[in-house]
Amino acid sequence: MRKPVGTVQLKTAHYQAATTDNPGEASATFSWTIPSWSKLARGEGQRHYSPEFSQCNSNWGLDVSLADSAVGLFLHNRSDSDRVVDYTVRITSQMPGGKHIKQQWIKSKTIKAKDWYGWPKLTTHAQMNNPANGYLINDTAV
Repeated sequence: MRKPVGTVQLKTAHYQAATTDNPGEASATFSWTIPSWSKLARGEGQRHYSPEFSQCNSNWGLDVSLADSAVGLFLHNRSDSDRVVDYTVRITSQMPGGKHIKQQWIKSKTIKAKDWYGWPKLTTHAQMNNPANGYLINDTAV
């Protein structure tokens, strides 16, 4: 079973909804698998976007940036209003016992409407392409 390259876990800091067991909180996980990794455009300003997903009463996406030397991962608020969230992102290794590239929980971060927050230098292309790390299998970031 393939694991996603980009995973985000969201937990809103201020969320009210009757659809959750605890009306004060909601949490969810979104996963994104990227095929044909080697064919993605690279260079300053090159970004690739996940499908939009709805979680925690907002629309979101993951953005991957492929600068000349670095791979970035961002959480994109695609909603029309600012959102305060707790979240973490990671790039998943497929190797047994492999090390994931992970950012710790970001707590009570305000992400403005139509804006994003993340890490432009989460890892390097060399780390992503190193077979021993297990981030790419059959040219798919899984």
